[in-house]
Amino acid sequence: MTNKLRVAIIGARGIGKHHAKWYALCGCEVVAFVGVSRERLNETAGALRRLFGFDGRAYTDCVEMLRNERPEAVSICTPHSLHYEHTMLALSYGAHVMCEKPVVWDEKLSHNELLLMARRMAEEAKARNLLLAVNTQYAAFAERLREFFADLRGEWSTPKSFEMHMEAKSIGRDETGLGLWMDLSAHPISVLLRLFPTHELDESSFDVLEINGCIRVRFKLRCYSVDTEPIECQLTLRRIGEGESIQRFVRLNGLIVTISGRDDERGIYRSCLTSFGTERIYEDFMHTSIRKFVEAIKGVGEPLCTADEGIKNLEWQLKISRLIFGVDAL
Repeated sequence: MTNKLRVAIIGARGIGKHHAKWYALCGCEVVAFVGVSRERLNETAGALRRLFGFDGRAYTDCVEMLRNERPEAVSICTPHSLHYEHTMLALSYGAHVMCEKPVVWDEKLSHNELLLMARRMAEEAKARNLLLAVNTQYAAFAERLREFFADLRGEWSTPKSFEMHMEAKSIGRDETGLGLWMDLSAHPISVLLRLFPTHELDESSFDVLEINGCIRVRFKLRCYSVDTEPIECQLTLRRIGEGESIQRFVRLNGLIVTISGRDDERGIYRSCLTSFGTERIYEDFMHTSIRKFVEAIKGVGEPLCTADEGIKNLEWQLKISRLIFGVDAL
């Protein structure tokens, strides 16, 4: 492997362009991307040039790109229903893979089929001695939240209650139903999994508070191996229109922490946590996810979210979706 990791993006128009930006900032060479049509390739290439000076090649065919460029790592940022196909293809060409969340999703398939596909992806990567990571970057937020909480309260202690509110811009996706849940819920679930690794969902505790214009659910997490009080959880997810301000915050035992972001003096986007006038600035969560993936490829540490963690996240997404929408069964 050369010192400068060769990276490609499959699906660089949306979130993929941010993957590409962070790879470049981490010292990688973004050699190519794959788009859906010739008409959009120039537009995407121009956006990447403005972001970080991209000078690689653009393709509409994944096989052609993989065969010609032989990237050492690939980010899969295509629609959810294509994650399995594109991940398996990239692995077959010997590339380490960073897959966007959820690791797999297709509403036409059963939950058992989806989990089987996700496990096959993990097994294929392991068999080829390649890394498969999942970009549930809010796992990095969980680590920062733990530090911030301890900074304000003296030490971290498991809270009795946890609430998280997340919003995202409407971009032609399902704004109220199952699609919204599968698109956004991986983020708060990644926080819960990282903060409370010994806890499990109490499926008997679910209460759907709202599902019109947003999704709001309440449930408990229990640590079944230790006799402790359950954690009362509430998640709220919604889409907003253009021009509206995005609100993202968590509440732990009454402590509200707001999540935002802005460029620093060097023009690098950073994450900001704020609570009652106290602010802390951290590396952007996706920056952390990409950086740890690159370091893991080079033999330093592990990805922020491994394939196994991505599958666990998917399991929780599917379990909760069944309880909210009454669809399928695990």
